[in-house]
Amino acid sequence: MRSDYFYKAGSLHPDVSLEIAGRLFRLRCDKNVSLQYVVRQCKIPLKKIDELECGIGSLDFADVAKLLDFYGAQLEMDISCFPDLPAERYGKYFDERYACEKE
Repeated sequence: MRSDYFYKAGSLHPDVSLEIAGRLFRLRCDKNVSLQYVVRQCKIPLKKIDELECGIGSLDFADVAKLLDFYGAQLEMDISCFPDLPAERYGKYFDERYACEKE
């Protein structure tokens, strides 16, 4: 995945950031793994994972994708929440049950 799908703090709707945060935290808890374990497996700095799970700071979708791959999960939201993210990400990272209907 390109690393330029980067969203500066405040560029996403606050509800989107909080939804991602809650989803990533729940996934980690459901897997019963520590932050340190996820850091070692995904090679994402602890501070970055903590920020993602708290919904603060900037969001690099490449990091979110790594975590979703690790957890074997998808986001439960529509891809339209992420401006410029390619539509082919639907099947892999977004649960299509949450897709907005196209007009």
